[in-house]
Amino acid sequence: MNNRETETDFELIVIGDACEDETGALVHSFGDPRIQWRNLASNSGNQAAPNQAGLERAQGKYIAYMHQDDLWFPHHKASPIC
Repeated sequence: MNNRETETDFELIVIGDACEDETGALVHSFGDPRIQWRNLASNSGNQAAPNQAGLERAQGKYIAYMHQDDLWFPHHKASPIC
């Protein structure tokens, strides 16, 4: 079974909410120019600020949010209900 996303035309913007762990290093380790990392300077205390930061950076036509406890499957973006 292939665990990779089947759609290849995408950008992935990972927003940290003042993360102090190795998330940025992990994101950069993929070496994929479609994947961006931005860490907010201070913890916002809610999901709206990271969502807005990602939205401001997005260049695509469609937006899909994925939070830390969401699941994303290989055909997720290809699904008509995405």
